[in-house]
Amino acid sequence: MLIETLGVLRVTMGNYVSRSLIKLGMGICKKSGRRRLDDALAAASGERACDCPSCRSYSILMKSLLKLGGRAFGVKYGDIASYIRDPIVRRGLSSVLIGIGKFGITKPQLLNAPFLVVWNFTNACNLKCKHCYQSARNRSPDELSL
Repeated sequence: MLIETLGVLRVTMGNYVSRSLIKLGMGICKKSGRRRLDDALAAASGERACDCPSCRSYSILMKSLLKLGGRAFGVKYGDIASYIRDPIVRRGLSSVLIGIGKFGITKPQLLNAPFLVVWNFTNACNLKCKHCYQSARNRSPDELSL
């Protein structure tokens, strides 16, 4: 399943054309002062974005790329637009797309910025969380008590 997903991502988002399109969006618009990619994602979500000709053109191209990626995974564009209305989701998507633009599709995916921050409060755990990479075994000598 993961290998198939990576294959679809490489074809849709990791190809030269898609990566070049994403790289175009890393530039800053002189009118809005924001990255074109961020404006394009805002426009795709239905929010008002920069209306300069270069940003509008880029938004049309980015919308096509989002539609292509959604179609590859069986997701309707309306669902994508609804999902990226949340500014936090949009910022995360922007970071992932910039990572794809810079590094291609990688495993694990290299990102432009930290996607999340993890604070490990204890080393005294049972190591059974699937999401955790903490190499906890014994409680640290300076660890807080309960």
